[in-house]
Amino acid sequence: MDNTFNINWDGLTKKRYDSWMRNHERADDCLGNVRVGETCFDFVQIDNEDFFTVDCYVYGIDNGYATTEDGAPYDMYDGFCININEKESYEDFVKEVNNEIIHFFVYTQKEVVDHAQKPLLVW
Repeated sequence: MDNTFNINWDGLTKKRYDSWMRNHERADDCLGNVRVGETCFDFVQIDNEDFFTVDCYVYGIDNGYATTEDGAPYDMYDGFCININEKESYEDFVKEVNNEIIHFFVYTQKEVVDHAQKPLLVW
C-alpha cells in the first residue's frame, strides 16, 4: 500500500482549533473535519470527555448508512480517539492526527484506502 495521502485541513483550521481550545467549547461539540480523498474524519467531543472521537466517513459506499444532501451514499467506518491537550499547539495536533490517519489507513479495509487515495472531494 502507498502510505502517501493528501490530508486536507481546510475543515479544521488553526483559527478554529485555537478558538475551541481557548474558549473551552465542550459537550457534544464538533471541532471540525479533516478530508483525505473521498474520506472525511469528524472530530467530536462527547459529554465533556478529555478526548475527541474521530469517525471516518467514506463517500460513495452504499451500505444504507446515510446520503449526502445531493443524494450520494456514504458509510461510517471505524475511527480513532485523540486526547485533548489544551497546551498542544495546532501544529503538533496536526502532526499527531496525520500520523493517526496514516496508521488508520494501514490497518483498515482496502476499500476505504482506495477512496482515500482518490482526488479530494468535499461533500
